[in-house]
Amino acid sequence: MSAAAPVIAPPSSGVEREPVRKRRHRGGPAAGGRREAWLLVLPALIPVVIFSVYPLVQGILLGFTDARAGLDIPVNFNGIDNYTKLAGNGLFWNSFGIGLLWAFSVTILQFLASLGLALLLNLNLRFRWLARTLALVPWAMPPVIIAIMWRLMLNPSFGPVNEALRALGLPGDINWLGDASIALPAVIVVGVWAGMPQTTITLLAGLQTVPAELHEAAAIDGAGTWRRESVLTLPSHGSSPGTGAVAPRACSRTSTACLKTMT
Repeated sequence: MSAAAPVIAPPSSGVEREPVRKRRHRGGPAAGGRREAWLLVLPALIPVVIFSVYPLVQGILLGFTDARAGLDIPVNFNGIDNYTKLAGNGLFWNSFGIGLLWAFSVTILQFLASLGLALLLNLNLRFRWLARTLALVPWAMPPVIIAIMWRLMLNPSFGPVNEALRALGLPGDINWLGDASIALPAVIVVGVWAGMPQTTITLLAGLQTVPAELHEAAAIDGAGTWRRESVLTLPSHGSSPGTGAVAPRACSRTSTACLKTMT
């Protein structure tokens, strides 16, 4: 038998061919998706720009002028004169301190109260659906209605709060909104109550992301309800508390509107 003839490879040209790369065309599916996203966001973005961003920018610009209320009054640029006078005004710093105290108090207390309510609503209790529905009631109420309702409840003459104190044998003639020493704690309570639903829903959504298998394994090991919630549930949804801490600030308009109407 004759040996097979060797296969001779064609001579190499010495130039290596580069892999063919696909050219990316501008205006592809990704660009079209971005345009569609902007079109979907635009109807919600326009009112925000008109009613929030534009007044904010206009207010900052007016701070550098001598603008006054009225028609046909000339407006002149005066630099930082307004802010210089403001820095030396004791009434401004008093109001600024009260505002900071109110904001931090509402944020911290609202987060703690909402966290406790979210932990309670996350438990497998009877009528849990009813409790979750009732927890959203303040969210569905306009800020003005909330303020009027609380003004009636805190009325020193016929308010239910003072009536309850009288029934318990306690002093029932407290002027909750007229006494400077207790007006701030009273409106802080109202601000916490008005903004709790949004923060509670945010935290409850994070709590429900924890797998049920983890709770079952902890229960088999003998961990009680509080132990499971404090050691297992809270560390397992680390992103939710951060989101919940932002929620009160996002809901500050509701609390601020209540504060202005009540006082």
